[in-house]
Amino acid sequence: MQQLRDQLQVFKTNLEEFARKYRKDIRKNPMFRARFQKMCSNIGVDPLASNKGFWAEFLGVGDFYYELGVQIIEICLSTRGRNGGLVDLDELKRQLVKMRGGNNSGISGSNSSQEISDDDIIRSIKTLKPLGNGFEILQIGDRKMVRRKVTSLKI
Repeated sequence: MQQLRDQLQVFKTNLEEFARKYRKDIRKNPMFRARFQKMCSNIGVDPLASNKGFWAEFLGVGDFYYELGVQIIEICLSTRGRNGGLVDLDELKRQLVKMRGGNNSGISGSNSSQEISDDDIIRSIKTLKPLGNGFEILQIGDRKMVRRKVTSLKI
């Protein structure tokens, strides 16, 4: 049992060293960020599980997804009268880039100018799940749509 604990500790240390070494890439490059997330998921580590601890403090990844989630909510609510609560993922991405004041180049150092990928939007929507019946991704043909679920009121 001690040997397993020792191996897990070595593994955790190596993963943290990897994250330190590639911190800029994880924060700036959406493809690298998605691969890092997938690698972590495959081994049972979730840097988004909490906004506390090593991952959130060191990488700021959790904050990035939560901030993006709030912006997604704002866009979906503000465009609901125009689109009935169904937003094309590409349109949402364009609106996010515009809202964040960038050109999706990820050149600046702030979170608000980080490059955004479809995967980032999908992960952000997943972080909203604890808030209840909120948002989901629908596949309609070859398009991905973001829908705000509306629950009917029982009177």
